Amino acid sequence: MATILVVDDNPINVKLLQRALTSAGFTVRTAHDAAAARALIVGCDLVLMDILMPDTDGLELTRELHRDPETARIPVIAVTGYSDDYHEREALAAGCVGYLTQPVDTKTLPALIHETIARTRSTTGRRKTDIRDAWTAERKRIKREVWKRHATTALKVLAAVAAALGALVTAVRAWWK
Repeated sequence: MATILVVDDNPINVKLLQRALTSAGFTVRTAHDAAAARALIVGCDLVLMDILMPDTDGLELTRELHRDPETARIPVIAVTGYSDDYHEREALAAGCVGYLTQPVDTKTLPALIHETIARTRSTTGRRKTDIRDAWTAERKRIKREVWKRHATTALKVLAAVAAALGALVTAVRAWWK
């Protein structure tokens, strides 16, 4: 089974990810700062990297890992509380192949990691940008699907409100006569 390195200075986040991944059969290593991550990364198949850490931020550590030939091919997925496009672009520009916002869906995380590792292994000759592009396309597809569901729900609510307002107008007209 694959070995995952979780790098996060928040012990609660580390414990949550560690439990979810261990129960899915992954071997999990944990690091609470960049120095510990550097010591543990060799032999890992994937890194889940917090963006904001006290000593070296996760994006700088990702850049550093990609400059080292020994760790350059290990995919890094950014994990953060930031859900805006700016931070996502920054993470992808730093070399992350994916971007997850907290709280992480621990039910879908194992499948996402398996897919990312498989894609990385099957594309050893391809550029990391190809992997990031595929990851980003899938993420956009999921966002579109979520927005469709929200739009459908909103239309149903608006229809119900319109029907209720129509009934209210009819009742007021009948009362006014």
